[in-house]
Amino acid sequence: MKKNTGYKKKNLYSICGIAVIAVAAVGGWQWCRSRADQSIVALRTLATQHYVDFNISMQTDNFTQLIQTQPGAAQLMSFFKDMYDANAFNKVSVKIDKMIPPILHHIWMGSPVRLQDIPLYHSWHTYHPQWTFIFWTDHESNFDKGDVLVHSFEELDQVLADNNGKPCKIVVDIRNLQFENRVYFDEAVNYGERGDILDYEIVYRYGGTYVDLDFECYRPLDLFHHTYDFFTGIQPLDTGRVQLGAALFGAMPHHPVMKSCVENIKHNRHIPQIIAKTGPLYFTREFYKSAGRTGHKDIAFPASYFYPMGYEDKQKMKSEWCKNESFATHHWAGSWLQPSGFVQSKVTT
Repeated sequence: MKKNTGYKKKNLYSICGIAVIAVAAVGGWQWCRSRADQSIVALRTLATQHYVDFNISMQTDNFTQLIQTQPGAAQLMSFFKDMYDANAFNKVSVKIDKMIPPILHHIWMGSPVRLQDIPLYHSWHTYHPQWTFIFWTDHESNFDKGDVLVHSFEELDQVLADNNGKPCKIVVDIRNLQFENRVYFDEAVNYGERGDILDYEIVYRYGGTYVDLDFECYRPLDLFHHTYDFFTGIQPLDTGRVQLGAALFGAMPHHPVMKSCVENIKHNRHIPQIIAKTGPLYFTREFYKSAGRTGHKDIAFPASYFYPMGYEDKQKMKSEWCKNESFATHHWAGSWLQPSGFVQSKVTT
């Protein structure tokens, strides 16, 4: 019988082809893995370079009277310090995979974005070119802040799914957006209060980092997203209180702190002060109740990381307050305190 040499050759070529593809695939995976390993090594080096002692960062020696005399201040400072000392950059390891998705959320309502905030807004894009940006607004003048406009969570979910992790810029028209605390959002007469209610819900749902528009970025936040399940910053003590800032925080989806923030808004309708009703004091209280108690890697960074410019430092030169460990700074615009910060249709005379 004549041997089918052509068939054998064809099989041999097929086997060789498969082998080449397999080798290429393994080589590609190894290259990607090598690049990932290099990135993690770089992040770990960055972490060791930006560790700072808690008390130095908070300048506690300058505010001992405040800490000792304000009710609950010493207890809060101890809680923040213990958590920081356990989870700071010199204690925890940077993970290969992001714990927090690379999404950055901004919110602005009632008017076009202020001119002075535009450079600050763009600073986040400069340092996070591979992240997804979601801009939440009720004003049509801000619809140009993204390449895609959506009007519901379902539409947003579809856009995110279609992009499959690739960076994109999305605008969400929130005018008819339905979410758990929508009734309290509509009752609020102040855009700052509305922003608080909304940002807790969107970070709880999608994860990522929320940041106020009057925040300026100095460095990428990848290090925090690769290390923690939740992070935020403590306000400088020259604000007169021991409290977290609610102007920047990052979390994995459905984190317990964000869940607590969303679920307990309904209990605060009787509180007149916005900072206690939905703002920094409320955020601090919910963080204290939930952070670090469920096995997650949570942390509140001392002031020089995200609030290096103290409230009383606004007239000083950057060189006087910016530190090696400063990743961003709040410019204390206080837009929610101005007349334009109030929902005009809700204000009665």
